[in-house]
Amino acid sequence: MYVGAGDANSTTDGTLYALNSSDGTLKWSKKVDNTRASGAVVGSDGTIYISGNGRVTALKSDGTQIWQSADGTAGNLTPALSSSGIIYVGTASTGKVYALNSSTGATLWSYQTGTNPDSSSATKYGVLTAPVIGADATVYVGAIDGKMYALKSDGTLLWSYSTSKSIAENCPAIGADGTLFFSSSDTTLYAVKGSSSSGNSTTTTTTALSGGTSTTASTTTTTVNATTIISNSKSQVTYYLPYFHTNASGVTYCVASNMSSESLTVSFTVGSNPNGTSTGTPNTFTTALASKTTRQYAFSGQSVTGGSDTISISSDAGSSDAYAGTLKFSTTATTTGITATCKSLVMACFQGTTSPRRNLIGYVCEDDSTEGPGGNKIMLGF
Repeated sequence: MYVGAGDANSTTDGTLYALNSSDGTLKWSKKVDNTRASGAVVGSDGTIYISGNGRVTALKSDGTQIWQSADGTAGNLTPALSSSGIIYVGTASTGKVYALNSSTGATLWSYQTGTNPDSSSATKYGVLTAPVIGADATVYVGAIDGKMYALKSDGTLLWSYSTSKSIAENCPAIGADGTLFFSSSDTTLYAVKGSSSSGNSTTTTTTALSGGTSTTASTTTTTVNATTIISNSKSQVTYYLPYFHTNASGVTYCVASNMSSESLTVSFTVGSNPNGTSTGTPNTFTTALASKTTRQYAFSGQSVTGGSDTISISSDAGSSDAYAGTLKFSTTATTTGITATCKSLVMACFQGTTSPRRNLIGYVCEDDSTEGPGGNKIMLGF
């Protein structure tokens, strides 16, 4: 029996312990890291593989070192070993997935995951889940960018699945029918069944967990193939707007058209003002922006009006003459059809109450869609 010990947040151990399975007595131990040693995986020949100190270490059954991989090719989570002799492991610092030769530790390939969606976090990259391998040799691994990746054994991306927050400190599980189960920091348990070379049906079920109980939110079937990406479980579109004025004569109008199939909650957050006193608190409109609906949002003085709803931003805009903020459109449930993106939730803004009205420039749209290899976010400037 092999046990890796330690805590990545403190210098407590970082040692691999070999124990007698019959009585739990210690056979030998080997320090592999100053803080935390991963769990061990054992090959058919008895070779032990463990991560720590930025490397994968291969040991004989008596604890003698066989090889170590290059520095920076591993984190502190348990590696995965395929039947063909490939070791898969992720890195916490660079957000890369590495494939290593189990005989030599040589790097076969690496795959770069994306950046943390939480811009306030000091951690930009990270693969903080242990990889798992499917019966068809597909490698599944989650990353701090909020995506679950399915990779071929040669490092080619099959698909990625986006959640709204990071996927960290958990190990995905594969069911008997090939369904992949994993959780995200958005407090949702996901069940994703990917496509195979012989079919193109993908079933996605999201189950929300709260207070120790679970409720199935929805089931969506999406048609995909090897060159497309499974759609998001949740959509979010954010417009970053650089300039408003509290003078009521300098009103700004933004006309938003929701051409998606989703009903969207709308909120506005003051991001900055000349005094630096914005709290960054979102102000949510009571009425959602329904599918196939166009609505005007008027930024006048210290309030914003959308349809019949008006929200006050006086506490954040204050008496300052100018401010900037974000208008966010989001949904909390999976919807079939067209998801909300910068392409399907479009907006135009202009300033002034008399002609000629001036088009607002310098604003940016960002969404969480997964388009193209790697599932990168879309960001459009206007």
